[in-house]
Amino acid sequence: LTYAVCYNTQSFPAEVVGPLAASKSGEWIAAGGTSGKVYLWQAATGRLVKFFPAHYKRVRSLAFSSCSSFLLSGGEDGLIHTWCLLTLLGGNLRPHRTLSSHSLAITGIHCGHGSSDAVFVSVSLVGNATIHYAARNAVNDSR
Repeated sequence: LTYAVCYNTQSFPAEVVGPLAASKSGEWIAAGGTSGKVYLWQAATGRLVKFFPAHYKRVRSLAFSSCSSFLLSGGEDGLIHTWCLLTLLGGNLRPHRTLSSHSLAITGIHCGHGSSDAVFVSVSLVGNATIHYAARNAVNDSR
């Protein structure tokens, strides 16, 4: 039998959150807010460790890299930001990289395997899927 430990914490965001993502390592949980903020909890304790303005409009999609070192956020502003968790937790609230290959809101992000050589796919309200290569600035757009 496996038992889960449930913590009673008061780490609630002050707004409605929509997309949720959990890191593959099980260490982090992220949520996106209607204000454009991203909230980051330490899963083991339930403690809210960071929240920051990620987008100008609502956060629509979140995903962690397979190595759990990066968080990707997609917003209604049509932007995708990659956030390095190490620098983010250290206080640097600037995205590691920003991609603007979509003209409308991002509706989904999926990360492949790898870290610096990872491939991820994003989709938007336009209805197209875009393949991004993390190690280079190349993009494949499938309309």
